[in-house]
Amino acid sequence: MAIEVKHAKVSTKPEGDDPSQVRTSDWNAAHTVTGMADVLGILAAQRRAGATAPESWYTGLMCLGGLTTLAMTANRLYVHPFLVAKGQTADRIAVCVTAAAAAGKKARFGIYKNANGYPGDLEADLGEVTVDATGLRMVTINKTLAPGLWWLAVVVEEAATVRALYHYYTLGIIGFPASGSTPTVSYTSPTGYYMAHTYGALPASFAAYASATEITASACPAVFLRFSS
Repeated sequence: MAIEVKHAKVSTKPEGDDPSQVRTSDWNAAHTVTGMADVLGILAAQRRAGATAPESWYTGLMCLGGLTTLAMTANRLYVHPFLVAKGQTADRIAVCVTAAAAAGKKARFGIYKNANGYPGDLEADLGEVTVDATGLRMVTINKTLAPGLWWLAVVVEEAATVRALYHYYTLGIIGFPASGSTPTVSYTSPTGYYMAHTYGALPASFAAYASATEITASACPAVFLRFSS
């Protein structure tokens, strides 16, 4: 991922070979900053399939390296924040299963809009996939996300263990304490939230804060996106 930036100041000194002068090509030109995914703390997880090239999958913000695992609870809709630095189109959404559910059991994915640092209205219900086998369990999608903060969502109809984000201070990284909470010196901002939801089509809006649960004492399922552009 790359972002183009440009200095606010414009130099009036002429371009030339004198190294003591500011050169307009060095100062006024746009500069491309690469590696923004890492700068913003978005995890890029690599996987290989046989002799094919690596694929980059992106998930939520973390302040600790690596992923843990979590046994997801059925009929519980989990969400975690996902920061998009440049408008892109996702062509896959997935979870990584480490201990499978029973045959035929499924997970359902979605994306929620941001509402002042908390998940708001449903942006897209992105369909379902079986989680009765280990590895990346993915759905083919075609979803363009504008720059900003989004919330990736997943719910399972039967418990399955998946790769998950550690619970330390995730929302604090992007400047949001938990909605409605009063942070203290020892306060741990949540990695995400969950709400009760009987497996099926996703609700049009995430639950109000009073009806949801902060994920502060356990991990949050990591939902992954793959981008085609």
